[in-house]
Amino acid sequence: MRRKGERRIEKTWPAWGPGHPVAHNIATGGHWLDAWIMQAGVHLEKLSRLSGVPMGRLAAIARGDRLTRAELNGLAAAWKVDPAQVEASLGDPLLLVE
Repeated sequence: MRRKGERRIEKTWPAWGPGHPVAHNIATGGHWLDAWIMQAGVHLEKLSRLSGVPMGRLAAIARGDRLTRAELNGLAAAWKVDPAQVEASLGDPLLLVE
């Protein structure tokens, strides 16, 4: 919890590549959505609210369902990251429905 007068710590993500923490988690066998959730430290309820993606859809995506461009953009906005980084983390381009 922040104390009065303290400033929020701004999260910055490194460029996407082998050294990115999410890329490392995925390379060691993690699911792309789980990797982003763990690295961003955002609870599912808050992620759903910030991204506009309902909890049921988040659960379906976590099980391997395809996601829309709007859902991807909403998740990227919630994590304050470029949507291209989230798209790069999918691994399979067929997971994204245009």
